[in-house]
Amino acid sequence: MSLTNGRVSIAVGDYEFYADALFGLLDHSYTIDEETLYREFESAVRDLFRESDSFSDPKKLLLKFDKRCGALLAKKSTFVVITSVNLKDAVPRGRTVNQCAIRFHKTLPRKFRSARAALLKVENSVGINVENDGYLFVEVTVTAVNDYTAFEMAMEALAVYRGLIQLHVSKTINQFAGPTLAHRYPAEPQLKLGNIHTVHTAEGGPIQNAHWFEETINKDPAIEGENFAAADDGVRRFLRKMTNSSPEFSQFCTKFIAAYTTALDTRDADAKLVRFWLCLELLTGADDAKNIIKRIAFFYSNQEVVVAQLKALRSARNSHVHAGAKPPRVALKNFVLVGFIENLIVFVVSNHFKFDNRQQWWDFMSTTTDIKSIDEQIARLRMVKKFARPARGVPEQSDDSHP
Repeated sequence: MSLTNGRVSIAVGDYEFYADALFGLLDHSYTIDEETLYREFESAVRDLFRESDSFSDPKKLLLKFDKRCGALLAKKSTFVVITSVNLKDAVPRGRTVNQCAIRFHKTLPRKFRSARAALLKVENSVGINVENDGYLFVEVTVTAVNDYTAFEMAMEALAVYRGLIQLHVSKTINQFAGPTLAHRYPAEPQLKLGNIHTVHTAEGGPIQNAHWFEETINKDPAIEGENFAAADDGVRRFLRKMTNSSPEFSQFCTKFIAAYTTALDTRDADAKLVRFWLCLELLTGADDAKNIIKRIAFFYSNQEVVVAQLKALRSARNSHVHAGAKPPRVALKNFVLVGFIENLIVFVVSNHFKFDNRQQWWDFMSTTTDIKSIDEQIARLRMVKKFARPARGVPEQSDDSHP
């Protein structure tokens, strides 16, 4: 980098690699899309170099970055994301997920029709320019710094809603459903998004170039949604539990439920297996097989069987990721992983022990379930407490007292 007459110049070379790596180390909670965040980070780098011609104090860079992000977040606007889901007749009640208001409609509200019709004509990579036949329209109202952040927030909110719906779908082996294991052991989402997503102003007008298309075409017909009311009520209860949790714990729930929905949406069975295992990593807070398996087995009475199953699933995942070998009967393995993941999701979101953060949850999972060991730990802690308590009749000395 160089400074000439108050202007910062960056020579092509190592800078972009270092800047990208440094940005990747940032731990933040800004609700801003990553590309916008990276631009603000680069601007903060330029500002600091312009002022001091050096980066001797990293805190100054972080302060400038935080100031720029704060300025963005102070100028939010209201956006509306329009998409569709594969429900035919059952119109779910509106829900609010992470401050995103979700509403369902049999027909598209009038104020969005002309703008969406124009956006449908835009050329796209999958060659789809029509609505999914028979699908319900979904309207998601979002307050965000820009249209792309609004789109990401809306998709995440819908992923949470769809993931919670999935918890109420009966998981059965379909012996006569089709010729392949994928038909026999389904691991697909009940609620699927339509092909086209558009972003609008609050008044219904278009946002230039603010339209997205699914990477693979969804040709699935709309479903009847039998007994959907019960599932929708279950979603209401889970959302209330998340809302009543601390913001940190609620955000933890959001991330792994959205990751689960992403895994369900994945078409390739081998890639789905990898994504399902990633869900277990997120839920357990571990990235090594030993701790992942130990923490999941914590919840089961037949721990030896569960450990054996998870070791086999981990081996299949490793053979695909590290050796490039396609695991056999992958659809069956995905079906089993769904069971483990959903059991954990229900337990975590229910939050019976009122945890405030994810670390408390992970610590709980790491505890032994052997009664003898627990009793020994309790006895040991009682001895420590007795030792640490001041002797009767001997006053405690303050920190500034002297012998």
